Amino acid sequence: TFHHQGVTAATLAPDVQPFAIAPDGIIEGLIHRALPCLAVQWHPERPSPSHDADHALLRRFLGGAWWLNGN
Repeated sequence: TFHHQGVTAATLAPDVQPFAIAPDGIIEGLIHRALPCLAVQWHPERPSPSHDADHALLRRFLGGAWWLNGN
């Protein structure tokens, strides 16, 4: 993790389930057990070898939101 803050198993709300956990125990992905709610700690704006793939995934996930088109 880069922020040195976050949710751990000890502080996780009972209605959510983790699906991505960093080696230091910080939960970086979780999903609500009953509601259509998913959260991911991710920085697609950060330059990386997968920059283009990150942006394509973000566009796909957000369904072509108007503020992403052409950016």
